[in-house]
Amino acid sequence: MDLRESLPPSSSTLRHPWEQERFRFFASVLHKHGLLGGGRQVLDVGAGDAWFAQQLQRRLGAGSIIDAVDTGYAAQLPIIQEVSGRTLRLHAEVPAKRYDLILLLDILEHIEDDRAMLDNLLNNHLLPGGHVLVSVPAWPSLYTGHDRWLGHFRRYRPTQARSLLEAAGLRVLQQGGLFSSLLLPRALHKAGQLLSGKTATQATDTVWNHGRLLTSTVNTALWLDNRLGVHVPGRPGLSWWALTRG
Repeated sequence: MDLRESLPPSSSTLRHPWEQERFRFFASVLHKHGLLGGGRQVLDVGAGDAWFAQQLQRRLGAGSIIDAVDTGYAAQLPIIQEVSGRTLRLHAEVPAKRYDLILLLDILEHIEDDRAMLDNLLNNHLLPGGHVLVSVPAWPSLYTGHDRWLGHFRRYRPTQARSLLEAAGLRVLQQGGLFSSLLLPRALHKAGQLLSGKTATQATDTVWNHGRLLTSTVNTALWLDNRLGVHVPGRPGLSWWALTRG
């Protein structure tokens, strides 16, 4: 979610189901691989309004620190939030330190030279044997005006994204597609744009003003979708993700 001048108001604020289930899925991946213990040093690159980082802060063990980085934080530094011995800090630039977990969630597509960014992070900010969790929008054929509005240089083929990570020296531990059920609606949306000749220029699909019942129903459907993806290797999704190790 885009930065809105400060930390999000509270975890009770209704968020888009896509965002909620994205967090729940990645938290389960980190838990499965034993990466939610105490004393973790976590770097969240391109953290936006820090909602994801705030939710993760509550899942980590005591003594953990999350450094959330976004250029939009420059005017409001420093901001530090403490929750039960776990610290969340906002930075305009990546601190000069190393981490045992780096989050690159829907950020590489915003970087023109994605390989250079990866090399910089791995060489200067990842501890030996540290982990990197990555997600990117999938399938170049689904690139639309919505991607352009968001500042995306590209969408990735899964093989292309994996090759990028491996070429940078990362070993893929687990990977897959995410939100498979949204592939068809996105494809129909793209087809509609092509037929009409009109191109969307705003991120209208990030707005969620529906009630809790519908939100819960959509959350459950997306959760089932993503759980199925874990058990069906190679199942395509609207996004591609990977947990890697340096």
